[in-house]
Amino acid sequence: MVDIVDELKMKRSIAESHIQKVFEMEIEHQKNVGDSRGMIISYTRGFMNGLSAISHYSILKRF
Repeated sequence: MVDIVDELKMKRSIAESHIQKVFEMEIEHQKNVGDSRGMIISYTRGFMNGLSAISHYSILKRF
C-alpha cells in the first residue's frame, strides 16, 4: 500500500512538472520568444519548402 502511494506521488509530481512546462511554453508563445518561437519558425519554413516543392513540380509537369 505504501509503495502504491509513493508511486502515485511520484507520478503526480511528474504530471505537475509537465503542466508547469506547458504553462511556460504558453507564456513564451505569447511573448514570441523561446523554444516555441523556434518551433513556429521551423514549421513555417517546412511548410513553405513543401509548398515550393509542390509548385515547382506542378510547373515542370506542364512542360
